[in-house]
Amino acid sequence: MKALSILYFLLLTSFITAQSKVTEPTAGEDNKVYKKVQQMPIYPGCDIPEFEEKDRRICTDNFLRKFITENLVYPTEALKYQREGMTVVNFQIGKDGVVQNVKCMRDMGLGTGQAAIDVIEKMEKSGIIWNPGYEDGEPKIVAYIFPISFNLPRAQAPGR
Repeated sequence: MKALSILYFLLLTSFITAQSKVTEPTAGEDNKVYKKVQQMPIYPGCDIPEFEEKDRRICTDNFLRKFITENLVYPTEALKYQREGMTVVNFQIGKDGVVQNVKCMRDMGLGTGQAAIDVIEKMEKSGIIWNPGYEDGEPKIVAYIFPISFNLPRAQAPGR
């Protein structure tokens, strides 16, 4: 089951990356939201000069996953009905590096969508400021899509 979850995550990440393209701003637009930029936003601590862009993205995903794991509150209703699965959130990293406009794109129900939104919004409340994304040397607002897995603690998971 865990291998299947990992495979699903990798396929989803590949799909999201493949679907991304630069959104060209029109003249005078300063607040255009980009799906992909030359330098994607970087989670704090991953801006190591020796890292290549792909290493920064891996580091960013790992730190984001760690933050979510440590801060996600499993909804009571989802625990009650032993619901496991994946919720997908969309959020933006602003030009100032602050998380903004958090939305749930895929909600498995029973409070998991709101829990996913809450954990992403907790980054701002915790003072976590990302390094913003850049296009042509200018900071840009960048959309970020991230899957959040809800896995029951081993003692509560059905069939374990």
